[in-house]
Amino acid sequence: MLKLQTHFSQADRDIETIVTSVDKITKRGDRIEALDFEEQRPRIEPE
Repeated sequence: MLKLQTHFSQADRDIETIVTSVDKITKRGDRIEALDFEEQRPRIEPE
């Protein structure tokens, strides 16, 4: 029974780590999506 409890505890920690990682990735993706790259392009003047 102790081995089973250890197994479930480890699985719970693994899931918490995955949830944290997904949250970080989602937030990072949202920040990247919010960027407006059109305004950051340098203007090239015709000669």
